[in-house]
Amino acid sequence: VIRSLHAARELAGILQKQYTANGVVDLESTESEFILDEDGVCVDVQPRRSGEAEQMIESLMITANRAAAMLAKKAGIPFVYRIHEQPNPERVKTLIQLVDAVGLDSMPLKKKDGKVTPHDFSNIMKQAVGTPAQKVISHQLLRTMAKARYDVNPVGHFGLALADYCHFTSPIRRYPDTAIHRILSAM
Repeated sequence: VIRSLHAARELAGILQKQYTANGVVDLESTESEFILDEDGVCVDVQPRRSGEAEQMIESLMITANRAAAMLAKKAGIPFVYRIHEQPNPERVKTLIQLVDAVGLDSMPLKKKDGKVTPHDFSNIMKQAVGTPAQKVISHQLLRTMAKARYDVNPVGHFGLALADYCHFTSPIRRYPDTAIHRILSAM
C-alpha cells in the first residue's frame, strides 16, 4: 500500500502544478474548525486547514471527475456536467473597483471584450496573498464568480480552469454522481 500512496502523492503534486499553471482560482477557505474539550464542549473556533492527504485526494478526485466528463463528451452521450460559467461583467466591474481601492493592479481584469479568465482571477489572488486585503479579495473573487450548477451542456468550469467537468466522484454523494455512474455503466 505504501508504494501506491507514494505514487498517488507524486501524481497529486504533478496535478496540482498543472492546475496552478492552468490558472485554477485558489481562494482562501472560510471554513471553521471547532475545538472541543474532553467533555465535548466547544472551547475555541479556528480556521480549518486541509492537510496533505485531503489535498491529495482532492487533486485525484478532480482528475477522475474531469476524465469522466471528457469520456462522455467524446462519446456524445447524454450527460450531467458540473459547470461554472464566466463571471457576470457587472460583477467584474465591482471587483475591479475593490482591487483598485486596496492598491492592487487590476489590469489583469480589464479586458477589451469584458471576458476574464481563471488566470486573471488567480493573478489578483496572488497579489493579495500576505496583504491585509487578502481575505476581502478572496471573498470578493468568490462573490464575483457565477454559482456552479449542473447542466447537460459541457460549458466548462471557470473556477477549476477546466473545459470538461462533472461530479463522478465526490466526498458528499449526490444524485448527479449516481446518475453519471448509471450513464457510464450503460455505455
